[in-house]
Amino acid sequence: MLIFTISLIMPAYSQTHSLENCETIDSRYSNYCINCNPGYIRNELYGCIKISNLNTEIRSLIENCQDYSNDLDCKKCLEGYNIHKGRCEPICENNCQCFEPNDCLTMHGRKLECKNNHCQLCCSYDYTQCCHCDNGYGLDNLGNCISCSDIHCKLCNKDYRKCDTCNDYYDNYGNCCKVAKCKDCSDNADSCTTCAYSYTNYGNCCPEHCNSCYIDSTCSECESGYGLYAGVCIKCLNNCLSCTNNNCNSCRNWIFIDDKGACESNSTHTPNN
Repeated sequence: MLIFTISLIMPAYSQTHSLENCETIDSRYSNYCINCNPGYIRNELYGCIKISNLNTEIRSLIENCQDYSNDLDCKKCLEGYNIHKGRCEPICENNCQCFEPNDCLTMHGRKLECKNNHCQLCCSYDYTQCCHCDNGYGLDNLGNCISCSDIHCKLCNKDYRKCDTCNDYYDNYGNCCKVAKCKDCSDNADSCTTCAYSYTNYGNCCPEHCNSCYIDSTCSECESGYGLYAGVCIKCLNNCLSCTNNNCNSCRNWIFIDDKGACESNSTHTPNN
């Protein structure tokens, strides 16, 4: 029996073999067995295995394998499994989500554990590479989940540097506008060019229902049906076109302002004596 303790990385093999019970060792790679001692058979992945122990040893090494080839590689898996990369993996069915043929990610509602932090769905054979991250995280070039680079970003799953959905502000070519209530902004996202509900002013958005505002976004003029109060537009009373605080300045057609500053219809209006 020959036992070598030298460990080299072989370019042609993915795993090193145990050299126990090995008769002939590859002259190029001192940790790879070519032929086994009598009574043993060589397996590509696991080295020399005693023939009398084939059923016990191999079945424990290749889970869900039903039949083996002459070199002890699995050639047929149990029902519900297919051979993939030397192992028996669950068959992808209607209730199984897969990232490549015969590789199952989720089965019967159970998600296989991903080793990548903040990963919802993994897509590599060893479950280390992610294909779908948690909210607030996106993929880098290596399939890792990285926090979205934009602090205003809610979803950036495909690329952590490009936002898909913003938390509060509108998306602008992969960036989130930094101006509140902005629909479209400049390339650096600092200055708004189109507001969602109101007009722009010095790159900022005026408050809702405001036609004009100061540089600090305090409103100076409200739209019809709203009155200005402490820099904010407040909805006027019914049938009132313009108002100051809660007092109506003008009413809609055929409606008059009463003594309390409210609008009333022509039929109920009584002129002052």
